Amino acid sequence: MLGIIRRYLGRRQLLPMVSRLPIWLAKNFGANDYYSPGQVKRGAVEFNLTDTSTTIALAACCTAADFQSSFPSTDLEAYYRFRDQLTELFDIPVRTFTCKHLRALERARIVSGSPAGDSTQGGHQ
Repeated sequence: MLGIIRRYLGRRQLLPMVSRLPIWLAKNFGANDYYSPGQVKRGAVEFNLTDTSTTIALAACCTAADFQSSFPSTDLEAYYRFRDQLTELFDIPVRTFTCKHLRALERARIVSGSPAGDSTQGGHQ
């Protein structure tokens, strides 16, 4: 039961970053696989993301090298931990996803008519 609640809360907290930020980035900077840390931070401000969500957004939308340059004291494993968290919470099929994958997830959600973030998507844990 606790796992379901954690998954639900994690999805709710990160949903704006996963569903809206990649679309905003594409509209403002072109439909790229990855974006610069400055571009992602501008989007984070636009959506009033928390510091934690902004850090995860940087892991989701930047290359590993750009993420590490933004956080020089952080090891590269943090980048992959954040990406693993996103793959688990949002059922992203590969750890090497790009912003194009995230935009496709949002399009699929819109087409299927599923409510944004209100489903835990997955079985009981």
